[in-house]
Amino acid sequence: MSRKQVVLLYSFWILLFPTIIIGFRVLVDWSVGNLDPIMSYIPVWLGIATGGILAGLFVHSIKKAN
Repeated sequence: MSRKQVVLLYSFWILLFPTIIIGFRVLVDWSVGNLDPIMSYIPVWLGIATGGILAGLFVHSIKKAN
């Protein structure tokens, strides 16, 4: 796995994955009519990003083993 592929893998799990999840959460909250201030979504985004770091390391170690 090249260095560029590793960077793209980590950037997906750390930046894009949490943003997509929060986007879906905002859309669901908006469609229900319970839209919170945007600042309330930041802790959730940070938590998912932390999970994304762990998921990125896990996926990288699996791909590296193969």
